[in-house]
Amino acid sequence: MHRSEPMLNDWPFDEPRNVVCFTTHAVLGGSPILEVYHDYEDGGWQFHAADTGEPALVALEEIYRRDPSIGELHDLEYGWRALRANSSGTWRRSLNHPYPTFTEHGYYLDNAAERERLFPDTFLIPPEDERLAIKEGDWVKLMFSFIPEGQEPKDYDCERMWVIAKEACNGHWKGTLDNDPQFHKTVSSGAELCFHPDHVIAIERPTTG
Repeated sequence: MHRSEPMLNDWPFDEPRNVVCFTTHAVLGGSPILEVYHDYEDGGWQFHAADTGEPALVALEEIYRRDPSIGELHDLEYGWRALRANSSGTWRRSLNHPYPTFTEHGYYLDNAAERERLFPDTFLIPPEDERLAIKEGDWVKLMFSFIPEGQEPKDYDCERMWVIAKEACNGHWKGTLDNDPQFHKTVSSGAELCFHPDHVIAIERPTTG
């Protein structure tokens, strides 16, 4: 075995080895990976070099085999990215989505679509076509989690609250919280926030007289 090849039995990622990820032919041709993205909506991985190239789909194991240093990013949160200046540089992590985070806002929004996927018999949300058809002025119910991302929730850590959709923007919505939390004071009615249709657990549309 070449000494630079990782020990693949020490698999660092939660995802299986054969999960498909996005990269480019530049990376497959030997260019160093300098940008890594863990997509917010579906948890997909992307690995890019500085130079552009045609897109390619490969197994995550193949990327790890080529560059074991990406194993340092096994815990990169959904909706975050990591950049470095060169192949031996330090990874710099940063937020790559507009939604609330616990660090910055004291809460985050649960991904309701992912929760429904995991618990299809007990957790149901509006169909995707309805969530994508949200209009300005609709009330949408979101799940606010008042704990750090990834931490197991306990009683009262999560509250379901209504937000008024105000403005669509590049696949997400800007809205205004329409009520106060019952148990937490880190956010209050009137707060502005961004949300994705995948955050929505219920929709109410204003009645017209």
